[in-house]
Amino acid sequence: MAMVEIDDKELAELRKTATAGAKATAALDAFQGELKTAKEAAARVPALEAEVGQFKAAQLDGVFKGAGIEDPKVRKLVQMEFDEQAATDGGEKDLGKWLGGLQAMEPEKRPPLLAPFIKTPAAAGAAGNAAGAGAGAGGQNVELPNLDKGAKGVQGAPAAVTAEQIERMSTADFAKNFETLKAQIPGLANVNLPGAKPAVTP
Repeated sequence: MAMVEIDDKELAELRKTATAGAKATAALDAFQGELKTAKEAAARVPALEAEVGQFKAAQLDGVFKGAGIEDPKVRKLVQMEFDEQAATDGGEKDLGKWLGGLQAMEPEKRPPLLAPFIKTPAAAGAAGNAAGAGAGAGGQNVELPNLDKGAKGVQGAPAAVTAEQIERMSTADFAKNFETLKAQIPGLANVNLPGAKPAVTP
């Protein structure tokens, strides 16, 4: 094959073309690397959004529980009223503070739609104590009051124990109160718990 002679001017032009091509290739490689990183980051977005959603839901649940509002339908109603007032100029943007303000109001001054569901802090605290009976300040089990003593119902029967109280009982408390529980819960009537003793000796 015959050799082609290239003068210095043509060689300089070829060198420029080769240099430009090398730079373009390097830029393309860099772009592809950045694109790969962006795709990986985008793939993580749904999981991160789910985590943020769970965190916000837990926060919202805590705010409602703190106000003594458990019913999901009531929560939706409260959220709707909050969103409406938050959209106005000067409206409270923090749900917890807004609910606290409603609780601090005189009952007759609360929004009529929400008034039946808003408890004063003392009432909300009492409701929380009733639901949390059997657990100490740190959620630790404590001995429940004697089920055969204390408050009596209208008919003079012992006060009924709630499912929440039973769940919070230690094994020892459950065994100790088993005979009394059998009297209140029909499903336990034919069960004998080993080692169970009546809470009160007849």
